[in-house]
Amino acid sequence: MLATTQHIPHRLLVVDDEPTVLFAMSEYLTVRGFRVDTAAELEEALALIAHIDYSAVIADLRLTGTTNTEGLEVVAAVRERSPGTRIVLHSGYGSPELEREALSRNVDVVLHKPTPMARIVDCLTRLLGGAL
Repeated sequence: MLATTQHIPHRLLVVDDEPTVLFAMSEYLTVRGFRVDTAAELEEALALIAHIDYSAVIADLRLTGTTNTEGLEVVAAVRERSPGTRIVLHSGYGSPELEREALSRNVDVVLHKPTPMARIVDCLTRLLGGAL
């Protein structure tokens, strides 16, 4: 009998308060073989992070109705629970100071919106170790 290797997809969490961004990223990444969970607000993201180990998290910096740096709270929660999880901070409101702050918190990559979906997949491929 031949042994087969079964591909286990990387599990991602996408955190963004824009429904169209969540839908588009989820669909695009799912078609490319990822298992994708989504969260539209900080508390929802923190609840998922507390119970699920993700290969990578893509988090928007700002979420509606909060302090404008909620993405950094997502980063802190991921780093506390799962230090090996790769983190991509995705924002339309970046500044050099904020980017330095994110990188000092061990964010792997900071992307500025709008980012082509293919670039996000290329980034994830590099962060997660090659072919997906």
